[in-house]
Amino acid sequence: MLLHEKPLPATPATVRTALLLNRRRHGAFALGQLRVPLLSEPGAALSGRLLTAPEPPVRCFVLDTTAHRLGLRDLAALAENDPARQVRARAAEAAARQAVWTDQAELLRRLARSRHAELRITALTGLMRTGAPQAVVTRLDDPSPLIRALAREAARRTGTDPLAHYRAAVRTAEPPVGAIGGLAETGGRADDPLLTALLDHPSAPVRVHALRALRSLDLVPVPRVTELLRDGSAAVVEEAAAALAPSAGRLSVDLLWELLTDPRRPAVRRAGYGC
Repeated sequence: MLLHEKPLPATPATVRTALLLNRRRHGAFALGQLRVPLLSEPGAALSGRLLTAPEPPVRCFVLDTTAHRLGLRDLAALAENDPARQVRARAAEAAARQAVWTDQAELLRRLARSRHAELRITALTGLMRTGAPQAVVTRLDDPSPLIRALAREAARRTGTDPLAHYRAAVRTAEPPVGAIGGLAETGGRADDPLLTALLDHPSAPVRVHALRALRSLDLVPVPRVTELLRDGSAAVVEEAAAALAPSAGRLSVDLLWELLTDPRRPAVRRAGYGC
C-alpha cells in the first residue's frame, strides 16, 4: 500500500524484500511499483544509488529495468568493476548492445581484453556482429571453451585453420593452456605424441591441461601417467588419478598401497583412493 501511494522511497531494503517475495510469486505488484520511480524522469539519481547497493540481486534488478537509460561509459565501467558475476554479465550485455548499435568497436575490443570470461564472450560476440571476425580469431587460445568455440567460427570465416594453429602453439616453449584445450577439442589420435610430450613440461598447469586433453581424446598413456601420481604438484596428481580411473584394474595393488600410505602428501593418498 505504501509503495502504491508513494513509490519514491525505493531503497535496497524494499527492492530486496520485493525480490524475495517474488520468489514465492507474491512480489510482482511490489516490483512493478518499484519500477515506476526508476523509469520516471528523476529516476537516474535513484537508479545510481541502487546500483551501489551491497546485494547483487538488487543491482541486477536495477540494470534489468534501466539499462536502456544508462550511458555506454557507465555500463562499461559497471561491467569491468562490479564484484558480482551476474551484474557484470548483465552490464556487459547492455554495453555491447549499445556499442554494436553505435558502431563503437573500440569499446568492444577493450571489453574483449577483460580478465572476466563473461565480458570477453559478450564483447567478442559483438565484434562478430559488427563484421570484425579477424579480431575474434586472436582468441583461439582463450582459457574459456566457449570463447575458443566462437574464435573457431571466426577462423572459419577468415580462412584460418584452428587445428594447425593449436598444433603450432603447443610446440612452443610456453604453450598456452587454452591452446592445449583447443587441441583436445579439434584434434585426434594423430596428436597423441604432441600431448604426451607435454607431460614432461616444467609448468604444472601445462601438465594438468595435457592430462585433461589426453583423457578427453581417450589417449591416456597409462604407464607414463602412473608416474605422475607422485608428481610434485597436487593438481597434477589429482588429474592423473582422474585420468587413470577407467584403467584402475591395470594398476598394481602394491602401488595403490604405497599411495594410500604416503606419510606426507594428502593428494597422493587421495589418488590411491581414487584409483
